[in-house]
Amino acid sequence: YLQELSQEDLKSGLYKENHLGDLLGKTGIEAEYESVLRGINGKVLEVVDSMGRKREEIERKNPLHGQNIWLTLDFDIQREAEKLLEGKEGAAVVLDAKTGEVLALACYPTFDPNKFINRFSPEEWLSLVNNPDFPLENRAVRGLYSPGSLFKLTMALAALDSNTISEKTAFYCNGTVQIYGHPFSCWFRAGHGSMDLSNGIKNSCNIYFYNLGRRIGIDQIVKYASLLGFGRKTGIDLPGEKDGLVPSPEWKKRTRNLSWYPGETISVSIGQGPLLVTPLQVALHTALIANRGVRGVPHLVKSDLGSAQKSENGNSQDEIPTIQIKRTAFEKVIEGMWHSVNDGGTGRAARIDGFDICGKTGSTQLVSAETAEKLSKERKETKTHSWFTGFAPRDNPQVVVTFLVEFGGMGGQTAAPLARKIFDLYRKKYD
Repeated sequence: YLQELSQEDLKSGLYKENHLGDLLGKTGIEAEYESVLRGINGKVLEVVDSMGRKREEIERKNPLHGQNIWLTLDFDIQREAEKLLEGKEGAAVVLDAKTGEVLALACYPTFDPNKFINRFSPEEWLSLVNNPDFPLENRAVRGLYSPGSLFKLTMALAALDSNTISEKTAFYCNGTVQIYGHPFSCWFRAGHGSMDLSNGIKNSCNIYFYNLGRRIGIDQIVKYASLLGFGRKTGIDLPGEKDGLVPSPEWKKRTRNLSWYPGETISVSIGQGPLLVTPLQVALHTALIANRGVRGVPHLVKSDLGSAQKSENGNSQDEIPTIQIKRTAFEKVIEGMWHSVNDGGTGRAARIDGFDICGKTGSTQLVSAETAEKLSKERKETKTHSWFTGFAPRDNPQVVVTFLVEFGGMGGQTAAPLARKIFDLYRKKYD
C-alpha cells in the first residue's frame, strides 16, 4: 500500500528528495518498485515582490514521471483464488510453470489497502494489528508451515538421485512400524500393503517414507531439501519474504544446544518436526519438478525491469542454474504425482479429464499422535492444515497451483478441490 511520509520517515534520512505529506510505497509492489514508480519532483526558482507576486523566473526544472510497470497477475485467476479463500485462513499461489510469472498470489484474511492512504484512527490501526487472524500478514511469502506429505516429493527425489532405492524398491505398510524402538503410524491405520515408489506417492504412504528417511539419513535429506529450494528465499520481487527452515543436527546444536535424535529424522521424512516452508517455496518447488530440474525465479512484474531486478539473496534469474538431479528421478516422481490425481490417489479431487494434472496432497499434523488420539477419544476435533500442490499438463507443464488452508483438514478433501477450480479456469482460458 501507499502511505503519507511522516516526520519519523524524514528524520531517518532515507527520503531526502521528499517532503512531508508525499505518498510513498510502504509494502508490496509499491515498496519494492518505489524508486521506479516515484519519478523526480520538478522545481521552479522565482523572484517575487513583497506581495508574493512573481516578477522573474530564474530556473525551471520540469518533473519526470515515474515508469509504468505491468504485473504478471491474471485478473480472472487472481479474483477466483481470492474468492475460493474467502472465509478461510490460508494462501494460494499460481505460477506460469515455464517463466515463473505469478498469475495469482492470494491470502485470506486480508485488508483494504486504500485505508492506508489517509490517516486512520488509532482504534482502526489496533483492530488490524491485534486481529488474531493476522490480516496484515502475507501468508504466501511470509507464512511458515510444516509441509507435511508434500515433503515426500523431496524425499523421493533424494532417494532416487542418491541411488538409495530404485523405483521398484518396495516396503510393506501394515499401518504402523517400529523404528529405533518407537512406533510410527501411517495416516491409513489399516495399512496400504506393499508399496513401491509410485504407489507410495500416489497413496502418500507414511511407512514408505519413514523407511526412506531411515535409509537416506538427515544429512542427505538436508542436502536435497536445500538443493530443491527449501530453507532460503525464492527471490520474488516482494519485500519481507522469509527463508523457512530445513533443520539439521548443526542447526539444533547451535540454536538449542541439543543433540539430534534418529527419531527426528523419521518425523522430518514426512514433512513434520521443525521443518518450515512458505506456500511460495512449495509452488516454486513444484515448478522445479514440473520442469525436470530447471529453476526459475517467481516474479510479479512483467517486463525487463522485473527479470533484471535483483532478489534479496543477490540472484537474478539468469544466474540460477539447473538443479543437478537425474532427469529420470524427476520422471519417476512425476509419475507418482500423476497417479495421485488420476488413478484414485489422495489427490483425486483435483482431477480434470484430459488435462493430465500431476499433484500431491499434504496434511500437517499440529499436535502429537498421542494428543490427537486422546482428543479423539474425548470426541474433540483435531484439524490439520490442508495442502495441495500440482502442475498441468504432465508433459508440457504450463501452470502450477498451490493451496494451503489452515485447519482445513485432509489435503485431498479441502485443498485439492480448490486447486481443481483454478486448473479448470486456467484450462478454459488458455489450454
